[in-house]
Amino acid sequence: MQRRWSVQAASLHGEGLFRATTATVILSRLGEIFSATPLQEDLFQETMHVEAIDIFVSHSWAAGRFSKFLAMCFALNLNLAMKTTLAASILGQCLLALLPPQSVTMLFLIAMDMPVLLFFLVLLFGQQITCGIWGPSLWLDKICVNQNIQSDKKKAIAGLAAFVARSSQMLVLWDETYFQRLWCNFELSVFLKCHDVKKLQFVPLWLPPWLLTTMTCCYAGGRLAAIAAASADTQALEDQSGSQQLGHGTTLAFGTKRLLKYIVDGQGFLAFFIPSLIFSIASFHAKLDGHRLMLESLRNFDLRAAECAIEEDRLQIEAQVCELFDGLEEPIIVSPLECSATFSDGEETSLPWLSVEERRAIRAVTGYADDGECIGAFNSFVRGPLLNAVMEDLGDEVQAPWLVCSLSFLPATLCFVALTFNLAPTFRNAGFPSVELFVAVNYVQTLCMTLLILPLAHPLLLRAMSVFATITGIGVLRGMLALGAGLAIYSSLLLVSSVLCASLEAFVLTMHVAFLAGFSMSFLLAVVASRTLFGGSHGLCQMPQISCRCLART
Repeated sequence: MQRRWSVQAASLHGEGLFRATTATVILSRLGEIFSATPLQEDLFQETMHVEAIDIFVSHSWAAGRFSKFLAMCFALNLNLAMKTTLAASILGQCLLALLPPQSVTMLFLIAMDMPVLLFFLVLLFGQQITCGIWGPSLWLDKICVNQNIQSDKKKAIAGLAAFVARSSQMLVLWDETYFQRLWCNFELSVFLKCHDVKKLQFVPLWLPPWLLTTMTCCYAGGRLAAIAAASADTQALEDQSGSQQLGHGTTLAFGTKRLLKYIVDGQGFLAFFIPSLIFSIASFHAKLDGHRLMLESLRNFDLRAAECAIEEDRLQIEAQVCELFDGLEEPIIVSPLECSATFSDGEETSLPWLSVEERRAIRAVTGYADDGECIGAFNSFVRGPLLNAVMEDLGDEVQAPWLVCSLSFLPATLCFVALTFNLAPTFRNAGFPSVELFVAVNYVQTLCMTLLILPLAHPLLLRAMSVFATITGIGVLRGMLALGAGLAIYSSLLLVSSVLCASLEAFVLTMHVAFLAGFSMSFLLAVVASRTLFGGSHGLCQMPQISCRCLART
């Protein structure tokens, strides 16, 4: 089959029909290419004449334009957005370290507002900003198939398998209708026959809007924290006992007092997470239903149940799927005799190919699988290896990727950085001998909170809502239960964060072993919970490595 598709690809290439486009074209005008209406201009002329494709974009036209636009931005720009935000955050913090103490407004502008704004800009417009320098070549049916010349259009559609086979990766923009579409199933079958399942990238269409909205809500909470910081007395916010008052017998009491103060103050941050909590409750209902439907579609997959507008296309596609899974290979002739004649690639590929009828006839007399068994083999492949690959990448409906969960708290991370700079001048009142030690301890506390503890809120809330979904009755009741569970989850996580941060701070100031034990136990609890809820083999990121297998495989 590979040779056959190579011949098709060479033929299409020779006729100028093997084309690819760029991410800047697909993402231009907010993904207008994904709209259901015909394009007003012939974008086929803007495609590139290529021999191979980096990413084949597989999607259902039943899905909305903007959801697919966001999914493409998510897949192509996420890594660039994270790197840009990290660079902007580091540069901003270096600038704040060099400047004299700034106002709260300026601190939050440099430490939080600018990096968050850059993240959104690069995530949505990264390919345009960079002029597609690092962008891959992509194949998208609406633009890479000549829509104006019917003969070229028919040839390109007939050679669809060649486009898929000559693609390094497949990006699936998944929605509820994806596995109902026969063409999508055919593209998937060809790709799985030619490539390892790890080259398949799934981006559920619910994920990018949820991330962006949750980050926006979290940013709103950060702005509320900025208002609170601007109106608060920094001297009153800090523990005034100071390390200079410590004696040998009072270190434990000092640390305990600080621990209790952190626990009380930590619960005050709960108000800043309420906006993102409310939206998460609203969106997680769709996430649970959509993810569950995706897995059920894979478990119960049946090629013959897929929808196809033109019956002739159905017969053609099913015949090609049978060729993929009939187990019938071209005969290999082995000769022990030395032969001086050689054959070039062109001569080898000019050998005749078996037609659909000829393959069926050979299968009938040799005992190979018939059409029904071939389709059954493909169904089994989707229900088995493909389902396992999706589960490895995305988990089940109550699991959420660590990378996305931690990114949703990016504004909170930067907010804590801004608060650190705001309180740095009062480091002596907090008992620290130097501002450098104060900042270092606060950075460790922030990283532990936003990378280990706070991301646990989303998978915990998903599990709670999954339990509440089994309750029959009024939906408002389930919503109230979810809100109560969410508040309890955030309150518990803030409690763990308070214990961890206060124990670390008390140990640094007193060097008392009891606080080291408290920090170690709370840190270990957070690590175990992260490994349990996120795992090491599924999600968009594998802990502890920060890598997006599902989004940016190479």
